[in-house]
Amino acid sequence: MVKLQALGVLLLAGMVLGCSVSRPAAKKPASQTHRYSSRAVNYYLAGALYDFQYLYKEALVEYYNALGQDSTSAQILKAIGRTLVRLEQYEKAVQYLERSLQVNPRDRETLYYLAEVHFKLKNTEKSLLYYERLLDLDPYNATAQANLIYIYTRSGQTDKLISLRERLIDIYGYEEDSVYQLLSLYMQTRQLERAGKLIRSLLNEYPREPAHWMIYGNLLEMQSDTSAAINAYKMALELDPQNSQALTQIYQLYFYQRDWPGMVSTFGNIVSKNASGERARLFLAEGYFYLEDLPKARETLAPLLNKGDFRAHALLLMGRIAVSENLLDEARQHFRDLLAVDPRNSRAWEYLAVLHYQDRQYRECVEVLTEALLHFPDETRLLSLYGNALQQMGKLSDALVPLRRAYALDSGDINTIVALAVVYDELQMYSALDSLYQAALERYPENALLLNNYGYSLAERGIQLERALAMARAALGQDPDNAAYLDTMGWIYYQMGDYRKALEFIRRAVSGAEQSAEVLEHLGDVYLKLGQEEDARLYWQKALERDPGNETLKNKLRQDASDSQ
Repeated sequence: MVKLQALGVLLLAGMVLGCSVSRPAAKKPASQTHRYSSRAVNYYLAGALYDFQYLYKEALVEYYNALGQDSTSAQILKAIGRTLVRLEQYEKAVQYLERSLQVNPRDRETLYYLAEVHFKLKNTEKSLLYYERLLDLDPYNATAQANLIYIYTRSGQTDKLISLRERLIDIYGYEEDSVYQLLSLYMQTRQLERAGKLIRSLLNEYPREPAHWMIYGNLLEMQSDTSAAINAYKMALELDPQNSQALTQIYQLYFYQRDWPGMVSTFGNIVSKNASGERARLFLAEGYFYLEDLPKARETLAPLLNKGDFRAHALLLMGRIAVSENLLDEARQHFRDLLAVDPRNSRAWEYLAVLHYQDRQYRECVEVLTEALLHFPDETRLLSLYGNALQQMGKLSDALVPLRRAYALDSGDINTIVALAVVYDELQMYSALDSLYQAALERYPENALLLNNYGYSLAERGIQLERALAMARAALGQDPDNAAYLDTMGWIYYQMGDYRKALEFIRRAVSGAEQSAEVLEHLGDVYLKLGQEEDARLYWQKALERDPGNETLKNKLRQDASDSQ
């Protein structure tokens, strides 16, 4: 035991002796020399041995005994605090650690334990204080760095986080992760000038790293410098020809700028260098499509139609090309081929359903959408189109279900609002109709279609005609030659009894390119009110030719014939 104690004294004397208040070396009167207690050392060493064996309670007893012999030892106070931390007695640990720090304010281990304990006690500000002091003493302390980054991030102290990230770059240089993290912070906080300076410095150090050019392109996009951003992405692509993200970023920039010539030029050059590049070929074909060079678009797409990762995209684009050329049967086949490859392509289902709808093939449209909604039960556009098709088939109650669902998913979708309003109107659900229009017009107070349709609904019901007239005027002010809007104005005047005004607007509506049965019927009604029965009969007959199953028109013509006899 004597040998062990002696050895311990030799190994740990420096620790223990260094635990009391340290002062600069100087000659002192002999009476002021601090005499260290050998008993304190022995107790401390015994506690340390227990510590090594993970016997923390036993260690704590010995450390308390040591403190009884030397109450000013920073090392003993720290040992007690550290052991209390291990025993998860955090509040008591803080007391001893803070006493230790008062004695030795530059002790890194004490600062670390204080920071950790306060973090566990959720005293974030104090935890930060001690970690910051620790990092000032030891700038290379990885634990302090990581924990400060974590706390700054969690607590939203972005300025301090940026300052720390800058400090780490000064210490370690242009380490990729640190630079990327700092760049991200600069860009999040819109400190674009500082971000630009940093990324340019990085590019000077590592000019042949594609990822750096990608980040530079992102920054230039944020600065709305589209041309420079495209050039940055091109540089990334030159360094890494397989960089799909660079290709996509270039495509998106051309697309949002509607720069179809630029798209064709850039991707044409890429394809000429690498004809097997499928993604670039697809983007080139799309550029030709938007330039309305459809033969060139077809030629470019052809190699992608039968195989490869982009076959589904190629079939979709080829279907759109066929639609533009009015080759609807071909378009439908492309969309069906696409769905055979990828039944979860919502756009293919939608395009196929729309083609049936536009051809008035409502039953086929409903069949397509019934299958599509098995894959996409909450797709607003599909639900809305489904409701529209059911309404056109006269299945008004059935149409309510998908239209209400679509409205619940997206109450701002104009197509859904209009379709649902039509169904409410035809079912005479006027309370729901009025609520729907009120909510829609609060959201879109200047939407011409909503203003016109609600004005027409009020006119049909013969209520709030002045309000209806104001809405119809507002709609017509936005689109003065719109036949439907002209008809609405005329019909409101008709309901107000001003038949001359009604004639003025409805005749203008009829003079348009498309003459609907409803507008022709209205003109006949106006002529009847003006006593011009022959003209009335003429336009009713024209209306019936466009809508042969309209019983109302048949009755009007029969009544007119009866009155003429």
